[in-house]
Amino acid sequence: MRGEDDSWIPAFRDEPVASESLGNLHNQIMAAIRRDPVDFHVRMELARRRRWGLAFAASWLSLGLICLTALIFMPQVWWSMLLGKIRFAVGLGIAVESLWREYSWQLTGFAVTAGFLIAGLKGRTSRLGMDDTRATW
Repeated sequence: MRGEDDSWIPAFRDEPVASESLGNLHNQIMAAIRRDPVDFHVRMELARRRRWGLAFAASWLSLGLICLTALIFMPQVWWSMLLGKIRFAVGLGIAVESLWREYSWQLTGFAVTAGFLIAGLKGRTSRLGMDDTRATW
C-alpha cells in the first residue's frame, strides 16, 4: 500500500536558493512594509487597553455573581428586612412628591429670591472694593 514515492525528498535538501529569488522576495517584503507600516506603540497601547478592559469586565462580572449568590442564599429575615427598606423608600418618595406638589411654588420663590439676594450682595461688594467706606455694613 505504501509506495516508494520519493518526490518530497528534494524539498528538504540544503541547496542554495537563487539570489534573484531572494532579492525579489526581499523587495516584495520591503514594499509591503512601506505600504502599510506597523506602529508598535499603537499596538502595545491597544493591547494594554484590552487587558484593562478585560480586568474591568471580569471584576464587574465577579461582583455581579457575588451579589447574585448573596441574594439566592439570603435568609428569610434578610429578605423581609430588604423588602421593608424598599417599602420605606417608596413611602418616602410618595411623601416628598406630595410635599413638592403642595409647596413647590413657595420653595421655588424662596430659592429665586435667595439667589437674587446673594448675586446682588456679591456684585455690590466686588464693585466697591476694599477701600470704599460704603462696603462696610
